[in-house]
This record gives sequence, C-alpha cells and structure tokens, in this order.
Amino acid sequence: MANVFTSGHPLVQTDTMLKPVNKINGGDTHEISKKFTNFAAEYFAKNANYYGCMENGIRYPAEMRNLPPLHIIYDRTISINRSDKLFFFNANHLGSGSLITDGNGQTYQTLAYTPYGGQLVDIKHYSDIYDEPYRFGGKIKDEESGLHYFEMRYSDGEKFISTDPLWWKSPDKTPYHFCSNDPINRRDPSGMTDYHFDENGNAKLDKNGKIITSGKVTDPHRAAVDVKGKDGKITTNYYTLADQKNDKADIENGIITQVVMVNKGDMKKMLEKGGGFENKNANIDYMLRESPDRGKLDFMYEIVPDVLAYKGLIKGMGVLYISEGDAYAHNDYNFGNFMWGAAGYTLGFAEWQLRGAAHIFTRKKEGEWDSADDQFSISRGVESAKQNNYRSLRR
Repeated sequence: MANVFTSGHPLVQTDTMLKPVNKINGGDTHEISKKFTNFAAEYFAKNANYYGCMENGIRYPAEMRNLPPLHIIYDRTISINRSDKLFFFNANHLGSGSLITDGNGQTYQTLAYTPYGGQLVDIKHYSDIYDEPYRFGGKIKDEESGLHYFEMRYSDGEKFISTDPLWWKSPDKTPYHFCSNDPINRRDPSGMTDYHFDENGNAKLDKNGKIITSGKVTDPHRAAVDVKGKDGKITTNYYTLADQKNDKADIENGIITQVVMVNKGDMKKMLEKGGGFENKNANIDYMLRESPDRGKLDFMYEIVPDVLAYKGLIKGMGVLYISEGDAYAHNDYNFGNFMWGAAGYTLGFAEWQLRGAAHIFTRKKEGEWDSADDQFSISRGVESAKQNNYRSLRR
C-alpha cells in the first residue's frame, strides 16, 4: 500500500503487487489511477478499525469521506507546457516530494512511493532538464548510492541500513524501525531532538554547559519551552524549528540561546511601524521600495528589536521567535520573513505573489532562489495574518 494515496497521487496496482511506473500516456491516466482508487479504498476497508461510508459496494474509512477520487485529482494535474528554469517543490502530508511544478504552475515531475520510501512513480511529463533530489520524507536521495539521507542514518528506500540512535527507547520494536512502524501517518524528518528552554526563554543547560535535549524518534527538532501557570506549576509547550538544519546546529553550538514569545499586541505594533495597516501602502511600489535592507518592511533591522526591547531582547543575539498562535519557532532571518509575509498579506497580496516576489528579490541580491525555510516562514506569516484578520485593521 503506498503512503501517498491520501494526498491524491497516481499509483498502479496489479493483481498481486504494486508496480513501479516509469511512463504514462495521457490517455491512460484516468483508468490507471481510477483502478488504484478502488484498490486503496479496498485496502483500507480490510485494515482500518472503523469505517465511514459506502461507495460502489466498497467500504471507505472515515478519513476518506472528504477526498475526491484519485483519478479526478490526477487528471487535473496533467498539463504539458513549456519548460522554465524555476521549479516548485510540492510535498504530501509526510513531506515527501510529490509534484514538481514549473514557473508556470504546470506539472513537471510526478513522484510517489511505497510506505517505507521505495520509488513507485517517477514521471517527467515534458522534458528532462531537472531531476528533483528531495524525495521520500523530503530528504535528499544520493544519486551515487541511491540512499536517502535522514541526518541520523540512511535508508535504501525500503529499510534503514543502520539502527535508530534512540532504539533503546522502544524495546518493543526492532532497532531498525521507522516512525513506530506507521509510515503512512507519521513522519521522521530529522530523527531526534527537543531542545529545552526555561520559563524565561533561556536555554536550559546541563553540567557541561550544553543545552538539555530529549525527544522521540517520531519528532522533528523542536524548541521545548517551559511555561509557568498561575498556580506555579510548570508545563512544556513544543514548537517545531522552521529551519531544521541551521537552527539545530546553532542551538547545539550555543549561537541560539533564547526564545522570545511574540504576542498579538507585539505583532500589531510591528505591522503598524512597518506601514502594514495603511491603505495608501497597499501597492507593489511600496513593497518594492520598502522591502530591501533597512526599509520599513525590513522588520529585523529596527522594528522587531524596538518593539521587543521590553522583553530584554538585544539586537544581534541568537534568538528564536515564537508568534502567538503559531506552532513554529523562527530564527532571526526567518522571523523577518514571517513578518514580511504577514505585512504583505495585510496589504492585500496573495501568498503565491509574496513567495514569488521573495524568489525574485533573493535571486537578484544573492544569485539564487529563496531557501525553503525562508519560503516556509513567509507562509506562516501569511497564515498568522489570516487567522488574526489583520486586513480588517487597514485604514
């Protein structure tokens, strides 16, 4: 059973086994994916513990109630167009690269996997100028060895070739296990670790001066922040690191030593200082003029340090920022992107426009496209502005 079926990706099933697909002709897509839709539903009907509805005599689990048939989804994704040098990574619910689209929004490459990462579908629809390296779990597939790099160990696409570094925490499972043997619902983007901060936002250190860590195999890297309640009891909240690679390294190397909680009042003050609530600024000229370094939309230059000075924030120090209502912790650069996304959305721009503009700005300034974590933080800022209905505060 392929783990990506719930995200609407085309897979093929024969009478006895799943079969990898290297090429699909346009006229075949409907029937092939329709057959797999029925196969997937039947699989869940036999293996799920509960059921939601009946369709065409096949019992569907409740989690499939709102899913349109796969063949309908897939038919809509096939659209051949000219190539472009800019490609976009579209992941499924496990973070695996699934659809690669070009600068025109057209499907360039379709990818799908078996539950533990074997390549089931790899189709390029109109050319071969680019091959997506980020595959199962969003991890790079090494072309020479064919192995997927999961930071703590390697997978050959069906199993890990070394034991899990925290195998001793799960004595009831094989030491080679992945995601508690539930790869369809769980993901393991990093392999470990929670980094602990006290109720004042400072890193909790062990006797050797290293940050205290903990974690489960199925967790990504997170900031574990203590919160003291009115009754004096301490609870811990967890926030996923927006930049899994760099934030992990900076925390472990003592560069990031603090987390700062940004409440809704702080957010409003920042957006106010950045001109985000003024209707006169709701135009592309303002975004182009104020987004470069030291502009009003360069939030990390002055606005964020000024607004958060009352929390003891010192400009230039290694900090993770956590916005009220968000489940992610953003480093200095990424929180600037977060605020830029929130301001852009508040001023009337769509998320796709902001992410595209960020690519262009970064390409022009640094000669490369905007990084995945920068793009992600922009999206989180947009989502925050939506949740708090900041557009309604424009005047």
